[in-house]
Amino acid sequence: MFKLWKITLLFYVRLWRKDTKAKFRAFMAAAVANTNGDGSNTYLLLGPIGTGAFRNDASGIGYAFRKALQSPMMG
Repeated sequence: MFKLWKITLLFYVRLWRKDTKAKFRAFMAAAVANTNGDGSNTYLLLGPIGTGAFRNDASGIGYAFRKALQSPMMG
């Protein structure tokens, strides 16, 4: 029983990371699409996304955001 619970939890953690990364990529793509010039004056600010009412772990949010920043934007 414990093994099944652990596998299920791992599945949901991976799914959460994938979905959260997709959300970050979407708003980064919107920022890129709305940037004028070379983007040197464009800033991205990561607010407290989901760490308040939804009680998401801040380190998990940071991990997903880092992965989104490190991934290629187009392609």
